[in-house]
Amino acid sequence: MNAIAVTGATGLLGAHFLCQAVSQFERVIALYRTDFSQVKKIFEKYNADFGKVEWRKADLLNPVELEESLLGVSQVFHLAAEVDFQANPKLIEYNEQLTANVVNACLHLGIKDLIHMSSVAALGRKKQGGLKSEEAQWENSKQNSVYAISKFRAEMEAWRGMVEGLQVTVIAPPIILAPGFWSQSSGQILPRVANGLPFYTLGENGFIDVRDLAKATILLSKDPQARNEKFIVCGHNTSYQKLFNEMALATNAKKPSIHLSSSLGKIVIPLEWLRSKITGSKPLLTRETLRSSQGKYAYSSQKLLSTLKFEFTPFAETIQWMADWYKSDHPTNPQ
Repeated sequence: MNAIAVTGATGLLGAHFLCQAVSQFERVIALYRTDFSQVKKIFEKYNADFGKVEWRKADLLNPVELEESLLGVSQVFHLAAEVDFQANPKLIEYNEQLTANVVNACLHLGIKDLIHMSSVAALGRKKQGGLKSEEAQWENSKQNSVYAISKFRAEMEAWRGMVEGLQVTVIAPPIILAPGFWSQSSGQILPRVANGLPFYTLGENGFIDVRDLAKATILLSKDPQARNEKFIVCGHNTSYQKLFNEMALATNAKKPSIHLSSSLGKIVIPLEWLRSKITGSKPLLTRETLRSSQGKYAYSSQKLLSTLKFEFTPFAETIQWMADWYKSDHPTNPQ
């Protein structure tokens, strides 16, 4: 029986990915480090079979544990990465080492197939304007966040694996829109809008429904044409203001009305840091996220659409799905 293994299985992407994977693969092995109770709640929302997941505990920074967790596996989906926008330089080494260890384990165990989840951030952000494709070349720039550098370095480890004999498919999503993880990374955005976020920026970016990303990842993993190729999976390019307005509409909240300029951001960022300390969540606004949200970036999924028959979920439908999920998780939340 062919088995796949999923790293990052307890994260925002990994949990939603598993819900589709259990119906698409014979055997699904999910790697975890501490707890997977939140994933079970995600499965309940999808009405997916949680019992089909085989959980194996492993620290990806421990090569011995990692190799033991990958025994009997024929294909690895490497979705694990730390997301942190507080300019912590340790993030670079952490994400790079995670991927290096996964690549080395695959090579040592004779696992031929690696699906590596990268990011459009790994394309670099020196230049704005126009549609970026997979052909974009990384350029060192002050515009690149620490997270972007970490994802670029991690992706280089995946390509190193290809040179050494792996079949590698690299997938590069933009900002992932997903419900259920309301205090993590991009999952924090909708709750903040629902509870009266007053600010918006004039920047633009790419966005992807987590269900579309999971589906595209699975389809590409089964397509021989996708081996040793990179694919941007971007559903929509739009402004942050439109994103916030759609979320406000879907949650019956007031639309953000104050433009967050660079000067105003210098005042708000310390307040956001204080809020994060009180709530125990990571800050949504930092110097890096402010700079990123003021830029204008757009991404092309043409290569994906030329390889697969694929349709992206309408933007408003994604936001409404997230809003309905949020309301069911917070039935007493003031609207």
